[in-house]
Amino acid sequence: MGESSRKDKALEEELYDKLNASNCPKTSDRQSNSFRNADVREALGNMPDTLTFVPTTLSKSSIQATVKLLDANGAFDFDVLKRTVDIDPGTPVDIFVPRTTTGPGDQFMRNHTWLRDLVRVAHRLLMGAKYLPVSVERQRELVVLGKKFLLSGASLMSTSSQRERFENSIKNPTKAEERQNCPHVYWDHDNLDGSKMEDWMHQQDAFQMLAVYLVDALTRGDLAIGDLLPQHRMMLGYVVPYLAQVDFANRETHGTWEEVRAKRSSVIIWDNAAITTLKKASAQPDFAFLRDQFEHWRQYLGQEFRSGDFTFIAEALEKNGAKTLHEQLPNESPTYDESDPRFRRADAALMYGVEGDTLARIQSLLGLDENWARTMQQSIYGQLQQLFDPETGAYRRYDDDVYQRIDEYRHTTQASLGPVYACGDSTSTTQFLARKALLTRGESPAWPLITWELAAASGHRWMQTKDTQDLKRHLHLVVQGLRSVTGPNEWTIAPLEKGLSVTSVRAWQFPECIQHIQLDDHGPDFRVVGPHAPLAWAQAAAIDALGTAWKIAHTTSRLKRS
Repeated sequence: MGESSRKDKALEEELYDKLNASNCPKTSDRQSNSFRNADVREALGNMPDTLTFVPTTLSKSSIQATVKLLDANGAFDFDVLKRTVDIDPGTPVDIFVPRTTTGPGDQFMRNHTWLRDLVRVAHRLLMGAKYLPVSVERQRELVVLGKKFLLSGASLMSTSSQRERFENSIKNPTKAEERQNCPHVYWDHDNLDGSKMEDWMHQQDAFQMLAVYLVDALTRGDLAIGDLLPQHRMMLGYVVPYLAQVDFANRETHGTWEEVRAKRSSVIIWDNAAITTLKKASAQPDFAFLRDQFEHWRQYLGQEFRSGDFTFIAEALEKNGAKTLHEQLPNESPTYDESDPRFRRADAALMYGVEGDTLARIQSLLGLDENWARTMQQSIYGQLQQLFDPETGAYRRYDDDVYQRIDEYRHTTQASLGPVYACGDSTSTTQFLARKALLTRGESPAWPLITWELAAASGHRWMQTKDTQDLKRHLHLVVQGLRSVTGPNEWTIAPLEKGLSVTSVRAWQFPECIQHIQLDDHGPDFRVVGPHAPLAWAQAAAIDALGTAWKIAHTTSRLKRS
């Protein structure tokens, strides 16, 4: 046994000793509706001892007691980083970003910002914080944070270096695939102006989310048009010509999970949503700049974009995206041979397909049967259900996902991952398979983050549809999400400054994922939270889901079983 293997064995034995002495849920507890934090379960009231429990209501008193307990123990607190960044040389703007995680995880997660996480946090705070059963001052504090985060995301995407990347890609599509010309959606905290090239997977769905959420916030009145800087307007004006130039409906991207490139439904959903949102906004006088900027960039686009106004071009692009989604949904990337690593049916990123009106828009654009959108929504939920882990109440990202399996934070693995990873994750098929070969032990982790996202989305959908199934799903997932809130005496293995170490996890945190660990074939196996707890994205999604649950509790006091 080599030195690294001996260190790993000692590491796991130390963790196992601490887990055996703790209240960490064991897989043998599968018949109980196990909460990591007993106080959360008590605040919720009498929860039946069954993992298949689907509540038909959550009382106002139970929601209020749970939220009060969480907030009093810091579960909703964000570690906010403030920086001043030159959006143009000599033009400073204040940037506010929540640290991605402040848990015992590595410095990499704490000292970097992902645009996707940032704008999802902003959106969830703006959607749900105003309904939380907390003081008006606390509501306002969280909503103001949401506004700051969203405008900071706009500024991060609008610096002179970012605008140059957009423009290089629009002017010459052959350069759009070059890493240095991809608008950056990830930054080191010392590079928030994006002037240095970040070696990351920038071809995903993040700036599209930003465009949608900015316009949504302006439409709802959370932001005023005067809040947009001229640079923000320029950035929004790039989105449609950029997507047109890169042929988004047929493009392979890294996706929300930043992995091997594939033609992903989840990314095209956001591409289409951005185009639809900006097209609708362009009809308003305040957004005339979208039409003006498209006219400026039209000269660099293909012949098919040389005639027709902005609305006509945008709708043609929408139809292209809708056709691809119609072919691929309810699957993520099904157009490859099943032996190809790019092939995937169920993927938790398809949760984006049940948000907003994407499916209804596809139905309208393609003239599909009037029941198509509802049927497809149920099919997507069916795909997601295949990824649900009843032992944790959380979701796998996809089948046979190896990221953060038991061996992720081990000496032997870390020594081998360096050549495989590209700044944290795999980007090519070769790297993807190499990582998979290294991380073979244990089950795929389950992600409470996804539970909270779906809980919030189904609650918002019920507010629109009053569909019994949407409400049942919302209530069920709120309870499942609360099962993952950390309790006292929890432990994990984390990469710290001094190296890999068994370290405690604070109580009252929303974890990123839950790992499965079993020391040997004969001992008990445990469900251990990953080292990134709290995860800001999960915190914000929980705030939205719980705020929405409180609002719903005021709308209907009970729901009869169907």
